[in-house]
Amino acid sequence: MRKTIYGLLTGLLCLTAAACTEDSDIFYTTTRHITRVEAKVTLADSKPEPKPGPKPEPSAAEGETQGDNPLVAQIREELLAKSPAVEGDTYTFSFMVYNAGILLLQSGEQTTEGRFTKVPGSDEIGFLFGEEYHIAQVTSPVDEQTPGELYTFDFTKEYQQLYPDAKIVEAKRLEYVE
Repeated sequence: MRKTIYGLLTGLLCLTAAACTEDSDIFYTTTRHITRVEAKVTLADSKPEPKPGPKPEPSAAEGETQGDNPLVAQIREELLAKSPAVEGDTYTFSFMVYNAGILLLQSGEQTTEGRFTKVPGSDEIGFLFGEEYHIAQVTSPVDEQTPGELYTFDFTKEYQQLYPDAKIVEAKRLEYVE
């Protein structure tokens, strides 16, 4: 009985390993060019607010005026460094199974290999490079003149925990692709 169970487990492991090798069939490949990468950091307004009424949410414009804040500048730099992808690079998604596969990031002459997952019907893609796994929300850019898609990586909770006194409203990495 144990030999049968071990045999089945060994067989499953071999099949899994075979499915994950480069010899596996790729049934669909798509390429996306990164046209722009930004970091968006917004802090809550530090002005005293009047007591009556709910506090309005800060706008993106208010977040942009905080560029002189050294913490905002530091977080922006960290957000831009969270991925090896920069403007001008190319993502190649090679689907090995219905919703996942190999992710290649072409940056000049250098290629970085990773993995991706996409839940069918979802607007999220998971990116794995090395030990870093991040989820991107895939939407259309707000600016109607900007073609393609927008990958938004939300690090707000992470930075709120890192800097609890900073009153961080949002900390996001934005990648525009087409």
